[in-house]
Amino acid sequence: RAIAMRRRGVRVIAPDWQRTPVQMLGDGMLAFTLLCWLYLAIAYPSNLPTPFVPSWASEPLIGSLTTKIVGALLMTVGVVIYKLGVVEMGSAWRMGIDRDNPGPLATGGIFAWSRNPVYVGIELLFIGTSLIEGRLVFFALTVVFVLLIHSVIRREERFLSQQHDDAFREYCKRVGRYLTVSG
Repeated sequence: RAIAMRRRGVRVIAPDWQRTPVQMLGDGMLAFTLLCWLYLAIAYPSNLPTPFVPSWASEPLIGSLTTKIVGALLMTVGVVIYKLGVVEMGSAWRMGIDRDNPGPLATGGIFAWSRNPVYVGIELLFIGTSLIEGRLVFFALTVVFVLLIHSVIRREERFLSQQHDDAFREYCKRVGRYLTVSG
């Protein structure tokens, strides 16, 4: 999708040069966490070396078949939610905050259930991997990732509030940041 958008002249990677040093540090930590998770998700099943992970963090804490099935289901649901979010954002999808060309506010489809389905999908992928692997290192990376993503979400929502004023505030009243539970 990113390649197709780029060919149409859409800047997909939109670095936000208005970030504070703390936000830049958080974004760097987020990227590092993601890279560690990606390497370990490949390394453990492939028996590649993991020298930067202490042996106590590599030992499986849980490993039942039920836990692995739940993890696989969460990963599958996460990929579906992620895909729906990216598709339904259409031309507004970016990696970062595009202050020059922000695009329309997405509120339909999966966005009627979650203001941040792309991030929810990625978080479910992390949680599912943690349950399948059962190792402390994956649970720790997941906690760090979720906390860092939360700060990115808050920053993006401040931007959307400035861009879309009352429309975004009304949307926030109807739809939860992560999930909307209708009563």
